[in-house]
Amino acid sequence: MTIHPPANWQGQQLGRYHLVRQLGRGNTCEVWLADDTQSHRQVAVKLLPPVAVTDTSYLQTFTHMAHTIGTLKHPNVLALHDFGEHPIAGDKVVAYLVMSYVPTGTLQNRIRNANGLLPVEESMHYLKQAAQAIDYAHSQQIVHGDIKPANMLLHQGQLLLADFGIAKLLASLKYQHQTFTVGLERRSSNGELTRRRKTWLAQEKRRSKQSYATPILATISRILSKRSTSSQAHSQGKTFRVLAGISS
Repeated sequence: MTIHPPANWQGQQLGRYHLVRQLGRGNTCEVWLADDTQSHRQVAVKLLPPVAVTDTSYLQTFTHMAHTIGTLKHPNVLALHDFGEHPIAGDKVVAYLVMSYVPTGTLQNRIRNANGLLPVEESMHYLKQAAQAIDYAHSQQIVHGDIKPANMLLHQGQLLLADFGIAKLLASLKYQHQTFTVGLERRSSNGELTRRRKTWLAQEKRRSKQSYATPILATISRILSKRSTSSQAHSQGKTFRVLAGISS
């Protein structure tokens, strides 16, 4: 039976997951709200770019990555519940990850929607949680690869770091010059995203003797401090130097 990649995944069934509506879409992936027909709860399903079923190297890497992410158990790491592969037309397959559904947005949304200045206490609250999540992952010998506010979900004051390993998987040699829309492949007219991810990965490789978390936290601190007054930023900088010690 030929399975055609839907232009819209709404209503499609991926294993036990019934896709309800799209939550987000980037250059490489789509995220969908889904009903888990076994546990009867809502989850978030991330659809990765389609690949050939014969691309065993990529699919094996994906499986290993998903198994590894699934071992992470921390209050500031978004839980991975399941993963799988879904066949589509043209002898291709879409790999997917199933995660907890967090409807309340990201740190990036919070920064953009802040009325006036983001309080320094709130900034420090999130920065500390990000540091703890990164430190825990490093203690498990796992590097995130794409730390940024858009990958930090917020729920009732709790920060959840998401998308472990996705950037590294998609920046592999075979895919680093392409971006994808799930169900429709296309070449990128702007390599900015790929270059950014490659830069992060190159930086990781240079940090064999230096904590990867420290410059990442510095970047997040700078982002947050853009919403602070000069006195707030000074206080935030002092607090960052303390937090950086968690992973140094």
